[in-house]
Amino acid sequence: MASLLRRTRHHHIFNQPKMIKVIVIEDERHSRDILENMLQQHFKNIEVIAVCKNSEEGKTAIESLSPDLVLTDIELEKKPVFEMLQQLSSINFEIIFTTAHEQYAIQAIKFSALDYLLKPFSLEDLSAAIKRYEQKNISNNLRDNSMRFFIT
Repeated sequence: MASLLRRTRHHHIFNQPKMIKVIVIEDERHSRDILENMLQQHFKNIEVIAVCKNSEEGKTAIESLSPDLVLTDIELEKKPVFEMLQQLSSINFEIIFTTAHEQYAIQAIKFSALDYLLKPFSLEDLSAAIKRYEQKNISNNLRDNSMRFFIT
């Protein structure tokens, strides 16, 4: 009986969805509030760990909080966010760009953008981008686990 309970307990813990740690970087207050509210109201597996209004705040938050996912506007106070991203020692998180500027798509691809949402975007657009993150994360975990299986 004890082994069955132990197994059930571990199985339950294993199946709990991992919270996705998200940082939002957006210089327009209205857009920042809308995005934060969308994330908090519609995505139970997302924890918004920081909301930043410029590149400096964003860089500090990324370096100190180690997010899983960053949703960022491309133009922050008239400067492209790419400059801030280049200053980071590593980019070990996924990026979803949220912008009104189509002309930055190629640069976003060079930063391995997970998605590029043009404003105004819908809840469905955001949901599809979050699902893409989840699918990529599941694939990476499966690959990592299968590699461990072959190595051991």
